[in-house]
Amino acid sequence: MNDNEAIGERRRAQRKSVMLSAQVSRAGVSKAVRLTNISSEGASIVGGDLPPRSVDVHLQRDGAAIRARVMWTRGRSGGVRFDQAVDVPQLLRPVPRARLVQPPCSRRPALSPQPLSQAERASIERCCNLLGIRGWN
Repeated sequence: MNDNEAIGERRRAQRKSVMLSAQVSRAGVSKAVRLTNISSEGASIVGGDLPPRSVDVHLQRDGAAIRARVMWTRGRSGGVRFDQAVDVPQLLRPVPRARLVQPPCSRRPALSPQPLSQAERASIERCCNLLGIRGWN
């Protein structure tokens, strides 16, 4: 039995090959990674400066945050085991990005200088007299 067969026997969950971006966070520091395969129990990740083995991390993708532990690293590759089983189809479901909705363009009519009618002048004069405003015109 070679190493790949031994690893395959230890894995209980079916893995799905993917190529997705994600973040691995620990102690407030996030690193960009790529998920190369995923199962309900864990995932393979590729990225620079991965956390060392046995470190607890959060794997984040499209708003989902999954607690996990780094099980192995080799160069830029590594594997994480999730603390709890995840729903892989739900995790892989594309989340639509928020779109900027432009409000309808409405313009108010342009103001054109027109003289006030006699009725408008009388109404303004009454209001000014009630408010004690003198010399409005």
